[in-house]
Amino acid sequence: MAAYKAGEDDYAERPKIDSVDYDASTDDEDDDDYSPPPRQAFHTEPELCSAMLKTIKAAVPLAIESSNISMGSGLFVTQSIDAGREIYRSNPVVACVDAGNPTFCHYCLDNTKNVSQFMKARETSAKACTGCRVARFCSKESSKELRVRSLKNIAAGEELTICYIDPTITLQNRRQLLKHEYFFDCRCIRCKNEEKHISFLLKGNDKISVGAFNQAQDDIRQLVQSARNACEYPSTRPKFEDLASIETKIRTITRGIFSASEGWNDGLEPLPRARLALAGLYMNQGNLSCALRLALQGISMSQWRNGPIWVNDMMDVLCVFILIWGSELDAPIFRNKTFPTREDCCTVATGYLFMVCNESHKAFGGCAKLTESINNVFHGLITKKPGAKPGSTEFADEFNKAQANMLTWASISKERGISIL
Repeated sequence: MAAYKAGEDDYAERPKIDSVDYDASTDDEDDDDYSPPPRQAFHTEPELCSAMLKTIKAAVPLAIESSNISMGSGLFVTQSIDAGREIYRSNPVVACVDAGNPTFCHYCLDNTKNVSQFMKARETSAKACTGCRVARFCSKESSKELRVRSLKNIAAGEELTICYIDPTITLQNRRQLLKHEYFFDCRCIRCKNEEKHISFLLKGNDKISVGAFNQAQDDIRQLVQSARNACEYPSTRPKFEDLASIETKIRTITRGIFSASEGWNDGLEPLPRARLALAGLYMNQGNLSCALRLALQGISMSQWRNGPIWVNDMMDVLCVFILIWGSELDAPIFRNKTFPTREDCCTVATGYLFMVCNESHKAFGGCAKLTESINNVFHGLITKKPGAKPGSTEFADEFNKAQANMLTWASISKERGISIL
């Protein structure tokens, strides 16, 4: 888990700690008109705050004070913290995941025994888990310990905030979800910047409304989801299994909003995520050339190049590189004269893995199993690599040339390349 500072690039400004009165007898999941009671702050109760802070292992001094974001209480740091530092650890009393949450694998959380012994703990065992978007595996060594880390520089006196939802979904969907599930209107920096960007794109174009633009974003998202479902369950929706036609439909949607001369901004969601998703589907179909093209377009156009989501996205991109790397020298993909050379693929993949290794240390910590796995792959790779090693100026020059060739092939501006130094 990771903490976000309340400030630049913060996703969803809501306090880390708050308290509300709750009556379970009145709970109704189908009641969309539910309005939560006012938050009740508790930072004025020093004994309670002290008791709460004693339950965690803090690496830096923390304080519970009045939230700058709402009427509740918030958790603050009393000294500056650099990005990539651990803030605190704790062992939650209860750990649960919503049934529909696709981010976590339920296997990661063992059932715990209750006082009546009706729920028996599942036996611990290691299990490969490609469906877990957080750690990508379930480990028998998991301690179920919550670790909060800084993804950005945090100044002394700033409030710690976390992202409640997937920040990569569209602005409209984020705000609707936060309003419906958490009962507040998000005005964080990210939301405001995206709102300004969309307004700028639509300014002076009387033929396009914000509503039409939002609908186009939803249409793209639903189209990609249909393709996912069709590929997961073959023959159920054959027209969505043709990924080339899905790409064509996405272009039709974007050109219906912006003319060909203006163009849809490639960095505006959901295009980056749509391309990454289609890359994965192409990869599963064995079309590595299309998979690499879309993977590069998706990751290069993404506006965010740090944090857990970026690490996971880059791991998906590296999966395509690894399959290409492992292809035979006379494989069809290398017989295509327009395709990048095997050497360029190896160099770019090595550079990307080097950056993912560094960012994983910041986002997840050096002792995280994901970080350890990435480290093992990286060190195993560079020991066999001849010539310049990642981290040197010589390798940076080699990487920049190879990446430029790769981006040109994928019809991406060289300026969108990832800097390795």
